[in-house]
Amino acid sequence: MSRDDTNEVAVRRRRSVSHPILGPCTGYADTEAHARAEIAPARLHEAAGAGYEEFSNVTAPVPASAAASLPLTQGTAGTRWIDGLTATTADILAQYDHPHFRKWPAVTSRVHGAGRITTVGTVPGPELARSLFSWAAKLAGTDDTWRPEHPRLARPI
Repeated sequence: MSRDDTNEVAVRRRRSVSHPILGPCTGYADTEAHARAEIAPARLHEAAGAGYEEFSNVTAPVPASAAASLPLTQGTAGTRWIDGLTATTADILAQYDHPHFRKWPAVTSRVHGAGRITTVGTVPGPELARSLFSWAAKLAGTDDTWRPEHPRLARPI
C-alpha cells in the first residue's frame, strides 16, 4: 500500500542514478487498502515499462529461465504469487517455464533517466533472488559480497 504522491516522488527519483527493484503487488492498493482502478504498479508502470492487471497464487514453485541479459542458475523459480506482468517498453529478462504462466514475464527491466527500474512479478525463490541481486550489483559496478551466508528470509510453505 502506498500514497499516490509517494509513488509519484518515486518516479521522479528513478530518473536519477538508482535501480529500484519492484516486487509483486507493488502499487496495487492505496493507503486504505482499496484496490486502485489503474494498471499496477500505480504511477510507476510507465516508468517501469511494465504493469499488471492479473495475478495468481501458486502452491508450488514455477520454474523460470533467462530471456535476456539476466544470468540464471539451475533451480530458478517463482514462488507463492505471480503477477501477470505485461512488458510495454521494458526488456523481458526472465520468463516462466509453465504452460499457463509462460505468457507473462517473470522479470522485466527498463532504463529510466540515468537509472533503471526492474520489476519482479513473483516472490522469487532463493536462486532467482540470488541471480537477480548479483546481476543488479554487477550493473552498479559492485560485487555481491553483501550476501549473507544463509540468505533464507522466508519459511517454505
